[in-house]
Formats: sequence, C-alpha cells, structure tokens
Amino acid sequence: MQLVAQLTRIDVLFALALFFARDETDADSNETARALASLTALEASERAALERCVSRYERLPPVKRREWVDHKLRLITQSRWELDETIHPSHIAERLREEPEYVQRLLFARLPEATRHAVHAALGRVVEDRGCESNVSPDLVAVIWSAFLRSFVSHFDLAHQAPVDRLNGVELARLIHLLGTRETALACRSVPEMETVAAFLRRFAAEDARVITAHLTKLVNVEPQRVILAEKTVRESLLAESEPSAMLYRVGLRTLAIALAELSDEHAQYAAQKLPVEAARWLHQAVDGVRAEEIAGDLKQAIVAEVDSLASGILHAARSRGAHAESADVTA
Repeated sequence: MQLVAQLTRIDVLFALALFFARDETDADSNETARALASLTALEASERAALERCVSRYERLPPVKRREWVDHKLRLITQSRWELDETIHPSHIAERLREEPEYVQRLLFARLPEATRHAVHAALGRVVEDRGCESNVSPDLVAVIWSAFLRSFVSHFDLAHQAPVDRLNGVELARLIHLLGTRETALACRSVPEMETVAAFLRRFAAEDARVITAHLTKLVNVEPQRVILAEKTVRESLLAESEPSAMLYRVGLRTLAIALAELSDEHAQYAAQKLPVEAARWLHQAVDGVRAEEIAGDLKQAIVAEVDSLASGILHAARSRGAHAESADVTA
C-alpha cells in the first residue's frame, strides 16, 4: 500500500512539474526535460519510481499526455470520502490491524453496514464502535478517514478505465478462472497426441475439463509463440500447485498479470485489492516478474486484447442478467 501511495505522489509531482514546464509559445520544446530538471532533489527510491512514470508518459501520444497531466492535477483537489465498494474485506482488515484500537473503532464506525460483517469475519473478532466519535473532533476523524482511504486505489485514481477495471470482485474471480482454463487449452495445443491431452484433462473437475475442451475446439490459427508462452505458464503453475483448481487459478492470475503489467501500477493495485490478500500479493509479484521478463511486445498486446475481450464479455453478461431481472420485476 505504501508503494502505491508513493507512486501516486510521484505521478502528481511529475504532473505538476510538467504543468509548470509547459511552453504554449513553443510546441517543440522539451517539457519533459524541463520538468525533470525541477525534480532532481528526489531520493534514490523515488527516482526509480519517477523513471517508470516518465517511461509510461512518453509512450502516450501528445493528446493523451495532456489528458494524463490534467487528470493527475485533478487528484490534488478531488475529495474522496467513500470507500470503494469493490475492495475485498481482507484488505480492509489488514489495514485496520496496523492501527491502535481507538483508531480502529473510529474507522470501523465509518464503514458501510454491509462491509462491517465481512470485515468482522476477516479480523476474527468484533470491533466495538458505538459512541467512539463522541469525544473526538470531527476534523480529526475526517483526517484519519481520508488517510485510510488513501491506502487504497479508487477509480478516480485511474486516468482511464480498461474493461478489467470495471469488474467487481466476483466478476474478476470469474475472469481469472476463465483465463486459467483458456490458457490451459492453449498449452494443450502443443501436445500432438489427443490421448495425452485427454489423460491430462482427467485430473480436473468435470466442468473445468469441459470448458478447457470447449476452448480447444475454438482456439484455431494460434501463433506458435502464443502457444509456447501458455505452455510455459501452465508448466510453472503445475510445479507450484498440485491441486488442479489452484493450478488453474494461478495460471489465470499469471495471464492477468501480463495484461496488467502493460498498465500503470494503479491499475494493478485496483485489481489486486479486489482479491483476497494472499492472491493480491501473488498478483503483485507476478506483475513485477512479467515486467522483468523479455516478452515480445506484440505478444503482450495480444494478451491485453484477450483480457479486454473476456472482461467485456463478463460485463455484458452481467448487464444482460440485470436487465432481464428488472424486466421480470416489472411484469410480475
């Protein structure tokens, strides 16, 4: 969480430096160089984060660069008073454990009613919050709550929303499972003997085996390098997880990490905080690992497109179910 807060701070500092480095009279001026010249006092750990920020910024087209700066500057004045409803309760519980008991009570009193029950379960105990704000300055409570919110990423922190960003926790878990079965099917395409594939699929639950088989029949004309990458992902996951469903989940997380590695750290954290804490930690490690690997750019972009397409399909299905439910209510 501290890393995300630092990266958000670096983004805002760089955006401010770019804003003041703008030269409206000279379109060819090097605003980036002038902005960096004003940030030489940053510490070594911050300079590494700044380099990554600059690298992402310079990959944007000119129009998108201006939009990025304007978005980051809005974060300075934008108030955030509500907790993102997609955050997994285990992250809230983990953050509360870092605070003294009286601060826990103040924060817990601010949580939505539906969230409190889940956080109680994650904490393994009940937090007594009645009357905890009666002797505390409202301004102090507001400062504590604001600092607590900054431990997480909000959709306000995202310069743009990819389809995966719009998924809630249940939908994201569905995407991860779908990615796991699809990637496993891709890996199976490297096996020439169908008897070997059939024997491999028998280790999975009947429904998972059926879905993997369905993917196999649809995935045709796949680039050899894409199959090789899927085979590597599945092989590594098999070594790490002996239980088939856990293996599929790990494969799905790894594939999601490849797509998230192409986005900013805020996008990766926004996805991770929707998952249980342990899964979120592994996803962060996977994203860092992907960024350190040499995966061909066109291969990464293909996976980004796959993830976007599958996430969009899940969102469309959710909207269709919602519309159907509303129609049923009206006609009942």
